[in-house]
Amino acid sequence: MNQEPTLKSAQEIISLIDLTRLDKHATVNELNDLVRKANDHQPAAICIFPEHYACISEDIKVNRATVVNFPTGEEPIESVLQAIDNAKGIANEIDYVFPYKRYLSGDSDKALAHCHRTYLRCQNHQLLFKVILESGAFSSMDHLYELSLAVVQSGCDFLKTSTGTILTGATLPAMLAMASAIIDSKKNCGIKVSGGIKTRQQALAYIQRAEQMFEKKVDNTWFRIGASGLLDELTKNQCPPHH
Repeated sequence: MNQEPTLKSAQEIISLIDLTRLDKHATVNELNDLVRKANDHQPAAICIFPEHYACISEDIKVNRATVVNFPTGEEPIESVLQAIDNAKGIANEIDYVFPYKRYLSGDSDKALAHCHRTYLRCQNHQLLFKVILESGAFSSMDHLYELSLAVVQSGCDFLKTSTGTILTGATLPAMLAMASAIIDSKKNCGIKVSGGIKTRQQALAYIQRAEQMFEKKVDNTWFRIGASGLLDELTKNQCPPHH
């Protein structure tokens, strides 16, 4: 497909961001500042721990995401399902860590069953379901492709690269493997890249690859960037928004 080079304004990139602060020790002031920043700049969503939503006094004007089975992917299924039930009414998007250690140790059926049950519970509550594969834990992109295909076929709304808590975050080869699986599945599934994306140049590299592969312009219904500092980088020379 021939396509013009990807040129995106700061606001176009911001609209793709899940503005993330996954810090157990975040203060009330820091959480309210995050929400004010999100309300001012309108990213796709904020993503914080579920218990932190109770601390926020600000009115949240963007989508509300939270994490379950985070960050190791090792919680029992009943705990994860309870967390999903608890998130209903608090968040409308769930970022779930796939049991990647179990999968990589050879117990793929149980890992995929864990994911599928979580997907069904999110569907019951009408929660957008993003599955974090922790792509940096995979030495083989073929293996990552196989898992991506299995997860998409089992059911999810987005595949996501990384938790941002291990050494290797998002990489272009990982996104290529995951996006290839989504395309080959012919399912309606989005992709989210996260873990170490801090600059406009990095974001544009992923955006360009996604647009080439999916043959359409990115928007936040199917493409997200999980980031904590990228919004600041994109807005540092801007005047504050007017209200």
